[in-house]
Amino acid sequence: MKPLIGITCNFRPEKGWNVLARDYARSVEEAGGIPLALPLVEKENREELLQLVHGLLFSGGGDIGSFHYGEEPARLQGKVYPPLDEHEIYLASRGLEERIPLLGICRGMQVLNVAAGGSLYQDLGEQRTGSLQHYQKMPRPYPVHTVFLAETSLLSRRTGETVLRVNSFHHQAVKDPAPAASVSAVSSDGVVEAVEFGGSSFAVGVQWHPENMSNAASRRLFQSLVKAAAGKQLE
Repeated sequence: MKPLIGITCNFRPEKGWNVLARDYARSVEEAGGIPLALPLVEKENREELLQLVHGLLFSGGGDIGSFHYGEEPARLQGKVYPPLDEHEIYLASRGLEERIPLLGICRGMQVLNVAAGGSLYQDLGEQRTGSLQHYQKMPRPYPVHTVFLAETSLLSRRTGETVLRVNSFHHQAVKDPAPAASVSAVSSDGVVEAVEFGGSSFAVGVQWHPENMSNAASRRLFQSLVKAAAGKQLE
């Protein structure tokens, strides 16, 4: 049986919709896994979701409420939906505790960092001088800026790269990495672009959107997740 990769859905409260961009599921399928959309559920059902999957993919989305890392909301914090924050932070915390293979993308990386005790810039333009354009004005597959990978990082070993050009669609970013997180990539302005966590065969967060890109390094991220989940499945 192919490993099941649970993918967190975004939520549209004005419509009552759980939503998931097709490229996340496509990327998991192409890597050899079976994507399983994880909707927003009540607290008592979250453990049941975790029992279904062999790996977790935390997808992109809106801002995380600053309450979760002990800050008052900044002027340019964006829209926040508290039930989704609570749902995803719970899944991330438990995923890290249980050493479930996982990949966080954009908001998903930020969720992992906050769940593990880190903090965020609520708005890069307001809170960090000299930042690059991190919310690009170009098509999603276009790599707008460069990131530099730590040579000894799991991310570098799995992608086979130390320098990547990536796309970018965020205004929040990791400020204080969680105590258990290692920074595995930064952009030229020093913004954290990837983190990873020890203890699991694969627990990585990236700030860019590899599901929208077609290069080998992006494919290897999803392949690494699925391969690690296949090992978890056999335990």
